[in-house]
Amino acid sequence: MSVKGIFQNLLNWERMLFAVPLVALVVVPLFFIPASALDLSYSKFLIITLLALVLSALSVGRAVLLRTVTFSSHPIFLTAAFLLIVAAVSASFSESVFVSFFGSGTETGTAMMMFVFFAIFTVISLAPFQRSALLASLSIFALVFAVIVLFVILKFVFGPDFLSLGLFRGVFSNPLGTWFDFGILSGAAALLSLVSLELGRFSRKVKVLLHLLLLLSLLSLVLVDFSVFLRPGGKLAISELWLALALFALIVGLYRFWSSRGAMVKTGIPYRLLLVFVFSAILVFTGQRVTGGIMKARGYIQPVEVRPSLTSTFRVGKGILRQDPLLGSGPNTFVSAWGKWKPAAVNETIFWGVDFRQGRGFVLTSAMSMGFSGLVAWLLLAAAYLYAGWTILRRPLPQEFLQFASVSTFLLSLFFWLFAILYVPSLSIIALAVIFSGFFFSTLVSGERGDVREMKLALASPAAAGLAAGKVLLLLAAFIGAYFGVARMAAEASFAKAGAALSNVDQALKHLRRAAAFSGSDRYFRSLADVYLAKAGIFYSQNRDKLGQPEVERNLVALFENAIAAARRSVSANPANYENYLALGRVYELLVPYGIAGADREALANYRRAENLAPRNPGVYLAAGRFLAATGNGRSAKEQVEKSLKEKSNFTEAVFLLSQIEVTEGNAKKAIAAAEKAADFSPLNPVVHFQLGFLKYSGRDLKGAAESLERAVALNQSYSNARYYLGLSYDRLGRRKEALEQFKRIAELNRDSAEVKQIIDNLEEGRGALSGLSGVVEADKRLEPPFRE
Repeated sequence: MSVKGIFQNLLNWERMLFAVPLVALVVVPLFFIPASALDLSYSKFLIITLLALVLSALSVGRAVLLRTVTFSSHPIFLTAAFLLIVAAVSASFSESVFVSFFGSGTETGTAMMMFVFFAIFTVISLAPFQRSALLASLSIFALVFAVIVLFVILKFVFGPDFLSLGLFRGVFSNPLGTWFDFGILSGAAALLSLVSLELGRFSRKVKVLLHLLLLLSLLSLVLVDFSVFLRPGGKLAISELWLALALFALIVGLYRFWSSRGAMVKTGIPYRLLLVFVFSAILVFTGQRVTGGIMKARGYIQPVEVRPSLTSTFRVGKGILRQDPLLGSGPNTFVSAWGKWKPAAVNETIFWGVDFRQGRGFVLTSAMSMGFSGLVAWLLLAAAYLYAGWTILRRPLPQEFLQFASVSTFLLSLFFWLFAILYVPSLSIIALAVIFSGFFFSTLVSGERGDVREMKLALASPAAAGLAAGKVLLLLAAFIGAYFGVARMAAEASFAKAGAALSNVDQALKHLRRAAAFSGSDRYFRSLADVYLAKAGIFYSQNRDKLGQPEVERNLVALFENAIAAARRSVSANPANYENYLALGRVYELLVPYGIAGADREALANYRRAENLAPRNPGVYLAAGRFLAATGNGRSAKEQVEKSLKEKSNFTEAVFLLSQIEVTEGNAKKAIAAAEKAADFSPLNPVVHFQLGFLKYSGRDLKGAAESLERAVALNQSYSNARYYLGLSYDRLGRRKEALEQFKRIAELNRDSAEVKQIIDNLEEGRGALSGLSGVVEADKRLEPPFRE
């Protein structure tokens, strides 16, 4: 046998395309690396990119060996290719080209991941359909779901630490992804069993197993249920999981009725469908109460995922479209757009400082980030996909099993894609949506509705050369994706080691340099700058008496230069991220006391750049205000604080700084009078009472301070800063027992605060609260409150 014949035998296309997707259905939901330092998403990112690489290599290998290129002109393929082109062009004109193309972590919305998903879909969908392959895929999907359910049950029975494997800490952790990803998988399993029972022809034993799968998936849904749509006032929660299942049950019932031409006498009444539909319809409105009751009985609190509302998402999208209507801000840039256009009301909530990387749904976020071109591309793809499904439902394929395979894979993939629109699922769920979409299209190909053609490779044929180049491009994208999968896994592992070695600055630097070399993420460079500054501070304190020596000066300057270089690298890695400019500004700010020429100008300039990128973030204005206050520019500092309070009226840190500035400038009396008037106008605002109490504390009116701070605490029981100064006021008034009660409560709210622990020890031993606390200054010298709230 020739060498070519040997390779053709080894790389049997049909055999490999039978095996690889089946392996994917196992490893995508279940694969993980048991390391507590690594987030589960890194394992999923790695395995999905490697899957794309293997499939793309098989596709290119087949084309080379057989000198034939297989392609499709079906609208699904054409619109998907158009979406890829839009993503690539939009990313090319993005403010952060690297972030839009490749991301800085395991993001799903990058242009690269779109190419990776397209490569997986293309290779699976163009493979010849095999009955055994589809039956195996559906069986494996059911088996994988059963494994995950067993994992969840064992965690519930034996406690959250059981089967932690260094990664799954907590009862809601599982190998698939989040708790709500498990809910989506449960809904898909219920749908699969329902479709198989109603439309498939299986033996009695298989039907028994399908009934068990349906029961198991419904019970899992009862446990996992979550809601997104709330009526004003939050009184009515609608479960999207149960609503989707009810809708799909209705679709299956209508299709069953239509396909039998209404002959219910022949087909029988679909009791299962009616039961699932009614059960789901009831739990659409009551599921949250049922789930909450079960969790409460078991002593668990249902996890909560914080996501922007649909209104907030559209508001940000409107800002993106207004700035660049055609191409938007670029894929994977929602987080930077959030800082510019998030609703003002968000700043009045506890989530004011959260930079959301995605909007309400994955597809919606991706579409809006790429402007009107992205919206059109996604709408065209959705229309093509829905039309293909409608065609299958309306005009069945010639073979009965092929029709069942087509309907089941279409509905299953559609279920996953629906939650990619309504929600931001993990990589696992999106990958499953892509894989089953590939299976669905393979049924169209086998039914001669996929518009698939083959073209012989020839140098003289521009069309063949273009198709071959497209396959090579997909292989290249898959290779780049796999490279990033490995590199980011290594980078995150080094970053975790750096965090564990912070007590040893040199070791932390070593691991951070390695992380930055592997990934180049701006997050790593920001941390590197902080560690260089920490090392400079340690070196300065150890060599303070040798500062005149040239070698000491050179070493200190070198550390400063390394900190600046690292912070600048973070800016170049992602110039659209305001955090990078804040980090660079903070580096220069810390250099000002060392007498570095121009450090003050550079610090302020970078804070201004951060303001331009995140004008709705009150913390950005506050950072500049603190710097200006520290350098003695009280007037400009107050302007910055006022901007901060304009964005967030209940911003304790800003109120604290403003009060400090007034005290420093000798305006305490005027400030107290203004605060008292504000308290009269807003008697239920705890921040106003905190400001008044703090000003009185700074002015040594301890009794008045205690009264105001007591009101603040009464209005907000978790107000740590108010309790802190209330405790200090009690201590100075000689009310040690009451002071101790306040600090014990603060310790419950802030378990990692070494300062509070020392204060409690002081009070219990009869000493003053702040006695012997190194590095803790009096209230009138602090530029920020003890706790971030």
